[in-house]
Amino acid sequence: RRLYDLYAEAHTPFDWFPALFDHAREIGITCFASVFDRSSVDMLEQLDCPAYKIASMEIVDTPLIRQAASTNKPLIISTGMASMREIMDADAAVGMTHAAAFLHCTSEYPATPARAGLCGIGKLASMLPNREIGISDHTVGPIVPIAATALGGAIIEKHIRMNGDQSAEDASF
Repeated sequence: RRLYDLYAEAHTPFDWFPALFDHAREIGITCFASVFDRSSVDMLEQLDCPAYKIASMEIVDTPLIRQAASTNKPLIISTGMASMREIMDADAAVGMTHAAAFLHCTSEYPATPARAGLCGIGKLASMLPNREIGISDHTVGPIVPIAATALGGAIIEKHIRMNGDQSAEDASF
């Protein structure tokens, strides 16, 4: 399959977001979303989105990162397969005065705990001493997020599914 076809099938339609944000506010949940292009930042700004996630595949899109940072909302950036230079370029695009967190991420779906590369948390903390560090976890179970917290991770992104639902494209991880 082509990734374009997968994303066309699995993306969240823009017209769902107003109801999602309204419902989250009604039940006291902070709702925010990943942005993949200028139009997604613009759409989410209309909903007063409180923060933005930059997915690991978008870490090299520094114009997108600069646009999201220009909203003055916090950013959470997954590092995925990014090189040290790409991570530093993303950090520069955010700007030193802007709130941002970087998540160690192994782009393997699902990843095993042995392949989670938790030493990456310490490397990120050394590279980005003025940023919050965390993990975007693609393993099954709670062990990796617990270990990440013990290693100083301040944010955990965990992929979940509801009630054993296997219908989604990403259900296996």
